[in-house]
Amino acid sequence: MGGESLSTQGHVGHLILTILLAVAQWEVEEIRDRATKQLRSRFVALQLTGNVPFGHDVDYVFADGHHELSPRALCWGGKDTPPEAVAGALVQAHGALLSKPLLPNLAEREWLYTMVAQRTAGQSYKAIALWLNANGSRTKLGRRWQCGSVASVLGSRHTVRLVTESAAAAETGK
Repeated sequence: MGGESLSTQGHVGHLILTILLAVAQWEVEEIRDRATKQLRSRFVALQLTGNVPFGHDVDYVFADGHHELSPRALCWGGKDTPPEAVAGALVQAHGALLSKPLLPNLAEREWLYTMVAQRTAGQSYKAIALWLNANGSRTKLGRRWQCGSVASVLGSRHTVRLVTESAAAAETGK
């Protein structure tokens, strides 16, 4: 339609517009499905898909074989960012980032399993946060626990997976 205008007037125009809108909607759904499948496959493969979840660290693997173990996600810079944590500098030094597998952080997992046990015993999120703070635990970002951060960690899909895997292992006697 090089340079020609498309009229949306009348029955034919309405039909063409309806078809174009249907194709656009289909495209949106296809993109959403592909993104969802990609995220799901990364989650199943224990690859980082966002922030590093409590109970895990991430092992950034670069093209030259360099590994950068981090309790937090690398960032792309900012005035308060330490140079060694800037992902761009690491990519320049070590080549492309190949994978971001999640690894167990055993110290955090001890806190996590305690949180799950307390919640299962009927403790409120606030009571758990107060207990964690009184006993020296801190969030992934080094902050004091709040009831919302406890709820977020306990409701995360990573925590659900860990609890489910632990229960299955206990049942099979592993």
